[in-house]
Amino acid sequence: MNNNNFVLMGALEKYAETGDELLINEKVYDEYCRFVQYVSNKYDILPYEPIDEKVSIVNYYLWNNLRLFDKDRSKMVTFLTVIIKNSLLMEIRKRNSMKNKINDDSVSFDDTVIIKCGAEREVTRGEFIGKEDEYI
Repeated sequence: MNNNNFVLMGALEKYAETGDELLINEKVYDEYCRFVQYVSNKYDILPYEPIDEKVSIVNYYLWNNLRLFDKDRSKMVTFLTVIIKNSLLMEIRKRNSMKNKINDDSVSFDDTVIIKCGAEREVTRGEFIGKEDEYI
């Protein structure tokens, strides 16, 4: 771990204790972005996503959970790694559930539809393909 990472960890520890936003300067934020990239590459999470997208995903979870950090129970590097990893994995799960939701809304041409024109009758969606609707 290089000296800049110690600056990052020290600033985040002090921020967790005091809530002083002046501790999060540009140098600390740059190291934070590098650390997010390092963790995502280490665990191969969202490898083709740009770094700014990964950082924006992690930001919400980190700043909401940073006040829970207890330096008597763990080190900041462990805490931060877990937060980054979990937030990126939750984003993947969210994206996958969105894909599944889209796929669940698909329809089959074999599904039956009830048509109410005079008398009700049941037809399949496939019967409508390539035909004009005389009632429109």
